[in-house]
Amino acid sequence: MSIGVKDRTGALPAGEDAGPAPARDLAGLVFARLSVIPALLAMSWLLAGLPLFWAGQFRAVPVTVLAVALTVPVLWYGVRAVPGLPGRVAAALPGEDTRTPWWPLAAVTVIAVAFLGQQVFYHSQYVIIARDPGAYVQFAAWLARHGSLPVPTDATVFGGTHGGLLTFASSAAYAPSPNTVVLQFMAGLPMVLAGTMWAGGYHAALLMGPLLGTLAVVTFAGLAARLVGARWAPLAALVVALSLPMQYTSRATYSEPLAEILLLGGLALVMDGLRDDQTPWGARTAAGLGGLALGITVLVRIDGASDVLPVIPFCGAMFVRRRPQAGWLTAGLAAGIVIGVGEGLVFSWPYLMVTNRISVLPLMWLAVVVIVGTTAGTWFFRHRPLPRFWGWLPGTVPAAAFAMVLAFGVRPHFQHTWGVKPSGMHIRNFAELSLHWVDWYLGLPVIFAATVGAGLLARRCVQGRAGEWALPLMVLSWSAVLFLYRPGITPGQPWASRRMVPEVAPAFVLLAVWAIARGTVWIGAAHAGRLGTAARVAARRRPELIVACALAVTLPAVVANWGLGVSSVSKGILLTADGLAVKRDYQGELPAMRKLCAAIPANAAAIFITGEGQQLMQNVRTMCGVPAAQVVAWNSQGQQVLPGARLADVVKSVVANAERAGRVPVLLAENESGLQPYRETGVVQHVFRLKTMSDPVVLFGVPKSLDSLLLDIWMWYPSS
Repeated sequence: MSIGVKDRTGALPAGEDAGPAPARDLAGLVFARLSVIPALLAMSWLLAGLPLFWAGQFRAVPVTVLAVALTVPVLWYGVRAVPGLPGRVAAALPGEDTRTPWWPLAAVTVIAVAFLGQQVFYHSQYVIIARDPGAYVQFAAWLARHGSLPVPTDATVFGGTHGGLLTFASSAAYAPSPNTVVLQFMAGLPMVLAGTMWAGGYHAALLMGPLLGTLAVVTFAGLAARLVGARWAPLAALVVALSLPMQYTSRATYSEPLAEILLLGGLALVMDGLRDDQTPWGARTAAGLGGLALGITVLVRIDGASDVLPVIPFCGAMFVRRRPQAGWLTAGLAAGIVIGVGEGLVFSWPYLMVTNRISVLPLMWLAVVVIVGTTAGTWFFRHRPLPRFWGWLPGTVPAAAFAMVLAFGVRPHFQHTWGVKPSGMHIRNFAELSLHWVDWYLGLPVIFAATVGAGLLARRCVQGRAGEWALPLMVLSWSAVLFLYRPGITPGQPWASRRMVPEVAPAFVLLAVWAIARGTVWIGAAHAGRLGTAARVAARRRPELIVACALAVTLPAVVANWGLGVSSVSKGILLTADGLAVKRDYQGELPAMRKLCAAIPANAAAIFITGEGQQLMQNVRTMCGVPAAQVVAWNSQGQQVLPGARLADVVKSVVANAERAGRVPVLLAENESGLQPYRETGVVQHVFRLKTMSDPVVLFGVPKSLDSLLLDIWMWYPSS
């Protein structure tokens, strides 16, 4: 069968089967439907919460009621629109029944459960804002507690900004005006985390990282089952689940796993909508929901706008072919993108147009070019026959794939990329090492097999023999190539590896598994041709070859994540496993914040006088429920702008304003000496000393050990 695009006569591309899926393929039906449920649930929650978020009424009861009311029809119609796995199981072993066996579904379930258990056991307590996870938790906590944005600064409590010497901005929190704080990042993940906070508090929110990562693995397995075959889906899921980037982002509240669920789930739904054995109703429903899932990834990650760009020309091709799903897919995609971009422009403007201006503006113009070009091309070719100039192209596509990968491989020898900080200091961003990052975490066998797979599949798509791969190959290849060209992230590992999670790692693994599947079938068939009839089916399976290939693509991820190696000891050779897979980071942050909130009076005004305010200011506003500000004693270049005597005067003025406003002023510092000038008029108290482990920052190679992190907080409050 084919889920590709028909020609104008309605005929399928040459070389494709048209037979419907077996009516009794129950395992395939369950597998296919389970794999899209995470995306349908995520969409339902986001779509239900968004109107209330915009209205400033993101509260537990109305959001939950609206979400349930929307989830029931979305699940009912969305799941029923999935017809099961394709009847012709792509790249299935010869001699196998085209019906899906139960063991692949059972194997994926075991992988998912094991992944969830490990991630829960090692999950972090990343709540203090140092990087993304802490920022997302605080964003979610503010929504769960207040239900609206932006965050008020209560500047009058402190007497204003004191001529710019008092700031309300901090890490992941902008202060475009003295009265409001705008939180960094898109609202998709915070909206999901807020729901779990209503149900189980901070602990439940911190466990959403492992759960979302697990659901992403299941969603990816469903996409692999559709494209490579159910029997190969467990291998694809296993490689992704064992990789360090996937485990790294699933132990804390990163946005990448949620984006992966929506992106890969959306692709699966669109593929189901384009199936030739679909009913007209099912085709339109699946295509529309798939387009919506793809578009709404923008609400989770602004990078989603780039990821879904190839869907636009694909929609144009569907209009040219006069496919009835074209309008539904386009409408869903457009609605999702408008929702995401609208939220960003209204609630995250500084994040989009200040922090990410260098990326957002080129993306905006590229999107305009793609939309205008697609519109013009669609109008032109709907009234004219398509040109036929592909005679020479199929043979060059595989060579082009290898040439591109080779160019990225040798890039470090010819290019050294540079970036510029706002201070004007030049820094290396190491974009030339992007393919090496893939090698570090997935291994050369995956890269080689994926390159073979990409080249062969691109040739088959051009020839019209792999229509089901057209959209996934366009989206995943575009994202992978864009990542290899410009990762767009600070290069320290494992931090930079998170860019691989939504599309890049799935793209390499999916293409590699497809190449292995096709290769084992081809080799097995060639070998079976030399044997008698009785031995052919068994010979075609070639289990030893399959096991060897599976180990080749799995072991590099295991070695990188678990840090497998050998060391010499007095009694011989010892196998070691000291990778990040068996290490916990950011432990103790939640109890530390609870100690701080318990020490701060309920009617306090918190004033940070040292640099820890950059990490803790929004935490204090959100978790402790009191206004917070920081005295600007140092500028961004590390130069002291307030000498000791002047600093004390500013602090005393801020304290006096807080007292006149009826608040209890508390001063917070990272050491006791910083509070020494105020000891005579108040009480100095040691709040907490947190010694924990944090993510390492490694530029070359796979990180194995964590860095130590020390947070020490002292507090002053007036004695009367």
